[in-house]
Amino acid sequence: MIKPIIIIDEVYKADIFIITQYTDKEIIKYFSKAYGVQYEIYNSFDAMHYSIEHKANGTIHHYLIFNKFKNSSAGIALLFHEVFHLVCAVFRDIGMKFSEDSEEAFTYYIQYLTKKILDKIIK
Repeated sequence: MIKPIIIIDEVYKADIFIITQYTDKEIIKYFSKAYGVQYEIYNSFDAMHYSIEHKANGTIHHYLIFNKFKNSSAGIALLFHEVFHLVCAVFRDIGMKFSEDSEEAFTYYIQYLTKKILDKIIK
């Protein structure tokens, strides 16, 4: 059974969840039950950023989904890759574009989220 890890974002108040491992059957069932959507399996990806927008209540849930997170240099590099996608999505949501003027905001938010996520998933 999938139990996403909740990441509390005190900066931009994004709704962020981490799924560190899953089976195809589990993840399809999870998104069907939680959101009523048909989750599509992407077998060629070891991880991905996935967003679900609730237009009725104006919220967006962001997921970082790993086939199986590995506490290794390769696993952490993959996490960093997905955190960048997450940061880009959150900043698109709030209307911030990457530029020379916004570069520090991007890098600080990447650092902030990476630490928060690693604090939860590295044991």
